[in-house]
Amino acid sequence: MLPFNTDELTRMQAAQQAGMMDTCIVSTFAAGETDPYGEPSQSWTDGAATRCGLNMATQREVMDGTQVVLADAVLRLPIATVIGARDRVTVTHRFGVALNPVLNYELIGEPMRGASGLRVNLRTRTNIAGG
Repeated sequence: MLPFNTDELTRMQAAQQAGMMDTCIVSTFAAGETDPYGEPSQSWTDGAATRCGLNMATQREVMDGTQVVLADAVLRLPIATVIGARDRVTVTHRFGVALNPVLNYELIGEPMRGASGLRVNLRTRTNIAGG
C-alpha cells in the first residue's frame, strides 16, 4: 500500500475535524519551583477553545506505564493540537450545547497520532478544587 499524499491527508484531516461536534480546552502542564520536600509545584495554563470529539460510550482498560487503568472516555483532537501526557482537558460544549457543569479529564498515557487526527484516553478528574 502506498503512503497517503498531501492532498489525501489534508482531506482526511478536514473530514475528521468536520465530525468533531464538541468543544474543549487543553490545559498545559507546567512544573514550578520545588517545595521544602523536593516536590515541584504544579500548574496548568488554559489554551484556546478547540474542536474535539468526545466518546464516553464505554470504559475500557488501557496501559499507563506499567499499570492497567480504566479509561472513562476517548477524545479526538485536530492533528495540530499540542497536548502532552500531563495536560488536562475540559469539555465545555457537547454537540454545540454549553455544559454546566463542564467535564474535567486528565490524560492516560501519551496522545496517539493517526493520519487524520490525535486520540487520547481520558479519566475523569475528581479532585477539581485541589488543582
